[in-house]
Amino acid sequence: TNGKDQLATWEQKYGRHPGVRGALAKSYFSEDKLAAAERNLKEFLKYSKDWWAYEQLADIQKQQNNLAGWQQTLEESLEQPDYGLYHAQARVQLANYYLEQKSFDRAIPHAERAAQTGACWAMQCASKVHEAAGNLAESERWVSQCTTRYRGQELEWLWWCSRNGVGDFAEAIACAEPVLDATMDRRKPAEWRVLGLCYAAAKQPRKALELLQKATEREPAPALALWDAVFAAELNETAARDAALKLASESQNRAADREAIELATWLQSAYAAGGLKEARLDVAPPEIQAIRGGKNPNVQFFLGKLLLLAGRRDDAVEYLKASAGHQEGDFWSSRLARLLLAEQGIQVERAPRKPPAAPEEKTDQG
Repeated sequence: TNGKDQLATWEQKYGRHPGVRGALAKSYFSEDKLAAAERNLKEFLKYSKDWWAYEQLADIQKQQNNLAGWQQTLEESLEQPDYGLYHAQARVQLANYYLEQKSFDRAIPHAERAAQTGACWAMQCASKVHEAAGNLAESERWVSQCTTRYRGQELEWLWWCSRNGVGDFAEAIACAEPVLDATMDRRKPAEWRVLGLCYAAAKQPRKALELLQKATEREPAPALALWDAVFAAELNETAARDAALKLASESQNRAADREAIELATWLQSAYAAGGLKEARLDVAPPEIQAIRGGKNPNVQFFLGKLLLLAGRRDDAVEYLKASAGHQEGDFWSSRLARLLLAEQGIQVERAPRKPPAAPEEKTDQG
């Protein structure tokens, strides 16, 4: 008798025994006979509510694109006793599924219950579900706990703050710094810039300028040089500010960075004439007057921040609002503009963006 006939014979002869049903299900599953495995698992589960059987049945149903059955099986498994992190694993799978459906009211309870186990992967799931739902305070709560409790997660809180433009940048950087210091020289200029702007959000302009200048040295560009100029101005480093403005204004890449070059050129003349405190925007060149109503959040932020440093709050707020409310993406300049406006007691909603990808499912116990 061949193996196929033997399994069928055993099922017919001994199928009344739950242990045989379970063994047959595993054998059929190993041979990729999913329908037979499913049939035996369902019979097994009538008598024995073992976690592995629910897990395997759900896997089969998902492979067969029977999502209704998969969902029902996982939900039913939650009614059984939990002897480890089995419920958390099922809840993460369900939360991911509901997240994909944008059914946040169903995803959040599962993600929250899973995260309460303290498993890193469960807390990551809760953070991502809340982030997608726009509950940033709850999302940050879970990612911060994951970062502070688990090795290998030191950068995650900082990247979360970077991605959302809000959060406790100072604490996130404190968690990340041991790893950053050890790997900084291996990072790319684009990473230096992002880290520099994270330091800026954490109110550490000295460190921000150091990293931004390092990035600009490797990849000089007018807009990047203007970042250097802004933070040099904040630190009252006139020579560094003027050197950055000179680099930006003399760039030959006018097609790509025209607005940055025009702003740098005007700022040079404004500082040479006594500074921004008395500079008249109403008689500035047309291209400078057009910045506030334009579509470049970077130059809007640069001018707004510099005006704020010069003590011209009312003028600065208008440019920062324009940058903060940019509707064609969420730029770093827009994020920093919102932080500056919040310090002035002004709240501006960020532009809508795509939700994060659903967390990966985990099957380990840690």
